[in-house]
Amino acid sequence: MRSKLSIQNLAIGGALIGTLFQPAFASDSKVYPGGLCQATNGKHEVNLFHGGTTFNNQTSKSGFVRVTCPIVRDSVSGTNGFRAIVNVSRNAQADPNQALICRVSTLRKDGQTFVTRSFSHRGSDTQTFSVRVSPGFSGGPYVMRCDLPFHSSINSYYIEEL
Repeated sequence: MRSKLSIQNLAIGGALIGTLFQPAFASDSKVYPGGLCQATNGKHEVNLFHGGTTFNNQTSKSGFVRVTCPIVRDSVSGTNGFRAIVNVSRNAQADPNQALICRVSTLRKDGQTFVTRSFSHRGSDTQTFSVRVSPGFSGGPYVMRCDLPFHSSINSYYIEEL
């Protein structure tokens, strides 16, 4: 009887340990804070404010800061692409002649662009854009790049792999 209980305890303990040490897989959709976006050119980083968002805090209205926002790809063999829902803002001081422009792309393994979709915003308010980028390239990364004019920000972005 005692050896039967020991075998059962070993089996249960082994199953429990096996469950605890399984690799962790991220889900197919993620929400990212806009504060993860970084200036493509390091000299412009001084113009960005990073809190929960990435905000272009330049002192002049001329020009923009180009930022790249990281995207984690979980489904590396899939070719369906992804959907990006991006929340952006421009305040009343933003130049109406300069649009906030974002491009979301699937890339080949060598880093060359495979498919790109874009959106732009000229208003002085907060907007949410939904963009489907399809197809994807098997094993290729995803990327989002935005041009932030004076007093505009990326608040958050949601990525759903398809």
